[in-house]
Amino acid sequence: MHHSEFGTVREEPRPMSREDLTDSQWLAIEGIFKLLQSCAFRPFEVSSKDAQPQLVPQFDIQRWNQVFLIEGGRSSGKTATLLTLLDALSHWHTRSNSKARPGSLVSTPTVGENPRHLSAGNVCFVPLDVVNMRQCRADMHLALSFVGTFANLAHELQRRFSSGFSGNRMSPSSSAYKTFRDAVSLGMATSVPPAVSGEILMHEIELQKVEAWRREVLPSFRRFVDALCEDYRDVVRVDIPLFIIPIEDADMVRTTELLDLMTTFSHPRVAYVFTGDRKLLIHSLTRKFVEELGALEGESSALLSMQCAEAFLAKTVPYGQTFQLAPSIDLVVHKTHGPEARAKAEHQ
Repeated sequence: MHHSEFGTVREEPRPMSREDLTDSQWLAIEGIFKLLQSCAFRPFEVSSKDAQPQLVPQFDIQRWNQVFLIEGGRSSGKTATLLTLLDALSHWHTRSNSKARPGSLVSTPTVGENPRHLSAGNVCFVPLDVVNMRQCRADMHLALSFVGTFANLAHELQRRFSSGFSGNRMSPSSSAYKTFRDAVSLGMATSVPPAVSGEILMHEIELQKVEAWRREVLPSFRRFVDALCEDYRDVVRVDIPLFIIPIEDADMVRTTELLDLMTTFSHPRVAYVFTGDRKLLIHSLTRKFVEELGALEGESSALLSMQCAEAFLAKTVPYGQTFQLAPSIDLVVHKTHGPEARAKAEHQ
């Protein structure tokens, strides 16, 4: 905070240096980073390009849960932790053309320096635009926010791709992005009004169109991410990347819908890192289950709803992929007085 004769100006969250991180913040960053590394190192080959229609569904033989939660209460430093992690991950996007800023977690420590730093092998991380749940309008379909996180990336890849050709040739990812965007817009965000007298046939045609696009949502997302991987290999000339979708304040609004979308938009090269208070997440989910279990009355309904909420959250975000930050007092004492004062406060 900056003090002046007029009062105190609050500093907004920002990427932090090693010295400014609390122990719990560092453990969260290091833990998520190592898990993201394991996701990035898994062998992956683009398969959707040559996929042929099948008489029976083609199931994923092996699927991984790649959702990670930075959990904490108010003023625990969740946003700053997320931004610090994203700042470090961006270093491995184009390492040959970028240098870590002073104090970054990826800088090489000198002799005697605190060895808090992150190192990765031959991997490429691509952090996308942050989805801020506080800014998601109630009248906007949340799935469109997920589509929007890839917009800038698809546009830049198209610009690099077209610079080597004359004419208006589209890169594989740009073409696939358009199909994915249309599938979400028409298959998930479009609602068909009830039929009126004399328009039954037109209403049925509209329903069939929406249903056809709805079935296309997940396949189009997988083809789009596969195309992104191809463009990174052929246009950017780097290893197949891991795309990270960061989400802030997931406990604020539309929690159930958000968690469903993270499960729906699943791909081996996509991971989610989001912030929230687990208690608030449970509370939001419990209210949703109370509505759905409305036929049950009394305490049994409330208890069952809470049990369902806890099970739902544990399945979507396993406990081993949840990293809890220390209470806010730990953060305040650490920032204002340093580690010695913090140790004294803990002792008292």
